[in-house]
Amino acid sequence: MRIPLRYVSIHRAAMLRLDVLPLQVPWLGEIVLDFLEVQGLKEAVELVRRAGRRVTVATPRVLKPDEERLVHFFLRLRADALLVRSAGLLHQLVRMGGPGEPGWGGLLG
Repeated sequence: MRIPLRYVSIHRAAMLRLDVLPLQVPWLGEIVLDFLEVQGLKEAVELVRRAGRRVTVATPRVLKPDEERLVHFFLRLRADALLVRSAGLLHQLVRMGGPGEPGWGGLLG
């Protein structure tokens, strides 16, 4: 059985060529941005949006105690989806109440 490819994961190293390859594939509807650090992530989200594609941001697998404020950065990106890969981040999002709740500040809602 052949599974159609509808999304592609982009790592920061490939970002320099992002405007050349994946964004020119007409049937590619979603791009997952999976960066090791947040530097350049905001610009990448904007680039994918300008190309008319859905954008998912992959969050870190490990969220260190001093990085808890990153949740607000990820929410401010207003990606179409977050790929939450950390129990700590999931717990923090749950404590914030979810989209539309006051703790989220109207983000992702």
